[in-house]
Amino acid sequence: MKALPTVLTALALAGAALAHAYLVNSSPAENSRVRTLPGEVRLGFAEAVEVRFSSFKVYALEAPAEALSNPRRLKELAEPLVERVLPLRGDEAARADAGLKNTARTTENIEIKLKPDLKPGAYVVMWRVLSVDSHTTSDFLVFTYLP
Repeated sequence: MKALPTVLTALALAGAALAHAYLVNSSPAENSRVRTLPGEVRLGFAEAVEVRFSSFKVYALEAPAEALSNPRRLKELAEPLVERVLPLRGDEAARADAGLKNTARTTENIEIKLKPDLKPGAYVVMWRVLSVDSHTTSDFLVFTYLP
């Protein structure tokens, strides 16, 4: 019976160690096809992120027409783009987003404004976040805009 508190403490610490700011939801959803261009992309994380020390970007993805219906192919095409542009500074003119709508210092929910009049095609939403637990994570998702 004395071992039970020790086991519970170990499980709680293990759960805390695994709690990073991973994406739990998005709009548009990953691999989705939207007919109407949204005004923003929304990302929901498992825990709050430090907005000032995180990076969020949206880029158009150059992809052949036949790849637009193949999520696996779009992800393959997006990976080198993310590696190349996520660390860049001063790339606002090349991006499909117009910055963050968020003003809070920390939040679980991020809203990225999209530039108006984006062309139909695939878009890559990418992020590198510093969570309030001081861990960084990065990832991306792809959605397709086909009116």
